[in-house]
Amino acid sequence: NFAAQLFQYIKPDAGIVTVIKKFADSCEDEEKRLERAKKICANYGIQATAKILEGHISNEIIKESCMGNYDLLIMGSRGYSDMLGGVTELILGETVQDVIQEAESSFLIVKEPKPIHKVLICTDGSYHAEESAHFWGKLNISNQPKINIINVVPEIYSRFKDILEPVAESQLDMLGALPGKRTEFLYKTKDILIKHGIEAKIKLREGNAAKEILKEAKNDYDLIVMGRGGRKGDKKKTLGRQTRRVIREANIPVLAIRSQEG
Repeated sequence: NFAAQLFQYIKPDAGIVTVIKKFADSCEDEEKRLERAKKICANYGIQATAKILEGHISNEIIKESCMGNYDLLIMGSRGYSDMLGGVTELILGETVQDVIQEAESSFLIVKEPKPIHKVLICTDGSYHAEESAHFWGKLNISNQPKINIINVVPEIYSRFKDILEPVAESQLDMLGALPGKRTEFLYKTKDILIKHGIEAKIKLREGNAAKEILKEAKNDYDLIVMGRGGRKGDKKKTLGRQTRRVIREANIPVLAIRSQEG
């Protein structure tokens, strides 16, 4: 339901799958779940195909996402079998953890979904971060939510500012530690959104990237949008350490985008 609302304006081709360990004589329950999911998509004008897969759950999801040439993989934070009494919805299920680590596509992990009124877009100057801004812009949402862009500067710069002051500025720039450089990333991301007709405000924070993103996200945001790899991890399958932590600890949905150049 959350995904259908998010993508209703571009109406993508959608595939819905459920995975069972072994086919039984009847898959009535699984078929009913698929039909419910198809109806939800149809309510938002999205036509979806559905299928039941057999085998190891995470392996089959990863294989289907690759063979089906999908652009985005969408999962709830916990599967049906994970929903045990007393277990919070915020904890990632094992299947989700396996899939986000191995899947090559962009993905959306849904926790505690609500209507989207406020979105946090994260940037660090990487290809993945730039692509996440383009991705959001291409959704063509008619009533744009409030958008804030955040970049986190490593705290080492201000903590040791007096010591580092004599060092050549070019050396600091190479370290990516200059606040001015990170401000450039913020304005570049803002310009990307402006080209898509979207206004946004920028926020510069200092410290550990994931910690500061999670802290900011507590200010009534409904969705976090970020690259799935960091500046040091632009390889195709790399899931950035900071991204992994945000997905694991955030209490709202996280949309993680992989750059085509990654």
